[in-house]
Amino acid sequence: MRYGKTLKISGLVLIVLVVLVAIANPVAERALDNYLQEKLEIHDDSSKYVFDYQDLHLNLFKTRLQLTGLQVVPREAADSQGNRGGLRIGSVTVSGVGLTRLLMDDWLSVASIEIDTLTFSIYKKPPRERTGQDSSRAALDSIRLPGLREISLDHIGVNHFALLLLEPETGDTLARLSGNQASLNGLDMSRKEGVNSGRFVPDLTNLVMEMHDQEYSLVNGLYNLRYDHFTYRYGDGSVQVDNFSITPEATPEEFDRRHPYSYQIFNTRIGQVRVKGFKPDQLIRDGFINVASVAVDSFQGEVYRDRFKPYKAGRYIPMPVEAFSGMQLPMRIDSVTVHNGAMQNKIRLPESGKLLNAGMDNLHATVYNIYTGPEARNSTDSLKITASLDVMGKVPMRIEVQIPYATDGFFLQGYTPGSSALNSFNPAVYPAIGMEFRGGKLNQMDFQAYGTSRQLKGSLTMRYEDLEVAFLKRDNSKSKTISWISNLVLKRSNPNRAGRLIIGEIDMERDQQEGLANYILTAIQNGVTNSLNPVGKHRVVR
Repeated sequence: MRYGKTLKISGLVLIVLVVLVAIANPVAERALDNYLQEKLEIHDDSSKYVFDYQDLHLNLFKTRLQLTGLQVVPREAADSQGNRGGLRIGSVTVSGVGLTRLLMDDWLSVASIEIDTLTFSIYKKPPRERTGQDSSRAALDSIRLPGLREISLDHIGVNHFALLLLEPETGDTLARLSGNQASLNGLDMSRKEGVNSGRFVPDLTNLVMEMHDQEYSLVNGLYNLRYDHFTYRYGDGSVQVDNFSITPEATPEEFDRRHPYSYQIFNTRIGQVRVKGFKPDQLIRDGFINVASVAVDSFQGEVYRDRFKPYKAGRYIPMPVEAFSGMQLPMRIDSVTVHNGAMQNKIRLPESGKLLNAGMDNLHATVYNIYTGPEARNSTDSLKITASLDVMGKVPMRIEVQIPYATDGFFLQGYTPGSSALNSFNPAVYPAIGMEFRGGKLNQMDFQAYGTSRQLKGSLTMRYEDLEVAFLKRDNSKSKTISWISNLVLKRSNPNRAGRLIIGEIDMERDQQEGLANYILTAIQNGVTNSLNPVGKHRVVR
């Protein structure tokens, strides 16, 4: 009897609790709605933002809150200075709210926040002169939550997000970062110092952002971009991306069908990218990106260029400095290093349709002073590239390029530090001119050239011995007469037994339809041709 009576009392208590919660849920939901609508304010240094949403659902049983149709937008429209932005979110689900701690200690603790479909738009500000003061940390927005003493957030998940940098006058998108899944950990809210009205500012010191297995379609579905893992740590401004790739998604036949003119197909894979010193505060505040360094490890690239098709009329490829200066997003990267790289260039030649293969392995390079926009146009520095590589996988070479930002100048120099077989160059030489090296050793080659983005002049010296060449017919059989005459007139060694050294001239104009790599390669080819050709432009020294 006593057990049955106790069971009845327990059941009655449970029913009463259920009824109370059922009654309390809509009351609490209405009270929370009023609180958010009337009390919540979001501030920055100069303006007030409006927080709004379409609907609110509260579940006390599961300690879960859901908001849909959220937006945080400036009270005033964007002005001509472009210093306003907006945040729009499809839905936010807040789970694991510590109700006891909230009621007893005014401490809001949240286990997780799941955000679905987030778009954050910011307007680019015009560049302003930077002083010597540290401006890396922006004045972050504050959120006014009266009645709360502390706020702690464990985890924030984001599904489907986009960060847009917009042109203030037209609203055009200048830059876009988007993804499918992301997580934020270590985000805290700190009470704003000297304020007793319940204002909190985000504390990003321990913030870590991660994204996994992201994949995007680029250039109308022709390419696929993906990476395995992305990590950003606000504390030291570091970014790490693992297994990054941009690969063709369309078939070669589809590329050929879509391009009536000469075109290129890129295929890039990178083991790891590491960025140091990136702070988003400056991007949000000034529309400016400042990065200390970028390190690229295990770079594998391949470019297929179809030059069998004609170039599009008026095609023009700017040199890097010119392209950087024309970009709208101001950016400054002190250095980019590449380790353990390899690059394969495959060119389908005009007229013959033969495939030229020119590759490089064991690439280690550093690019200094990468500036864009106003940073490039106002700089007195030079874009500098230093590289060591193995041409055709067998011929070691060192190259340095300097291109000033302030003037239309160009400087190129390089050398081969060791000896190698001349027939290593055959995959690139034969398709271009129908000739092969059948014998000979390259002991050293050095070159230097000065000029502009349109023309280079300089010299190239090849030191070689036991040179023998063969010219081939279309069926790949040896043309004996031409080969015999060529070996008769070509210098078998340089310098010869008398110590006479031939120095070939570099004197060439850039094909405006080709870029930096072709400019360098053509300059070297021009010097080599003038060194080997008996009637080429060269001089003889003892």
